[in-house]
Amino acid sequence: MKKNILSFNSIKVYCILVLLILIFCIELFFPSTVRGEKNSNDECVVKEFPHDLYNKKSDAIEEDGSDLKSSNKKEIKVNVNINLNESNEDKSFKKQEKEIKEYPDPPKDVAKNAEDLLWYYLERWINDDYKAMYGSLSDSAKKKYTFKKFYDLYQREQDVNGGLESAKILGELKQRGPYYDVQLELNFRNKNIKPVKVMAILQYTENGYRINDCGLIPVDYKNL
Repeated sequence: MKKNILSFNSIKVYCILVLLILIFCIELFFPSTVRGEKNSNDECVVKEFPHDLYNKKSDAIEEDGSDLKSSNKKEIKVNVNINLNESNEDKSFKKQEKEIKEYPDPPKDVAKNAEDLLWYYLERWINDDYKAMYGSLSDSAKKKYTFKKFYDLYQREQDVNGGLESAKILGELKQRGPYYDVQLELNFRNKNIKPVKVMAILQYTENGYRINDCGLIPVDYKNL
């Protein structure tokens, strides 16, 4: 009987040792699992703007584009050889095309909707991406403002208010013919500047909605 009890106790001690060794191995190789730590990827990220997904799309395109460039090096070299035989007229056209792309158009899916285009413009402003902002202007606004003038106006505003921090759309967008207008509240990085209410005007064009000359472009006091 005593022998059976000793045998049972030995098995029990052996099982406990195996269990302790198993726990030690799990703790060594998977510490976050044992301690119940949260993975940083599981944390919820709060986005101020619903259109922040546009940034994710552009990031994904850039990542894919880098792989595409590395895999198409031979094709790029062939294109260079062909370009050597281009006429001056072709080169002039491509130069103009390059200058136009310097101020990128908003994504087509964004430009289809007036409110989406407005959020896009505001987000570019928050990121100080003036070239993309300029690309979102209507043709009439671009005729009134060269990019240099447009950029200078925003730089002057930034010196005073520190740039745009956030914005709110107040009410619904109202359609007036080919235009939409809506009131916005702009909050700036300089905490001494109170929120400012402005009127945004968007114009429908064959390429989608664009920002027209309105409260989203700083006032040009020099030419009043």
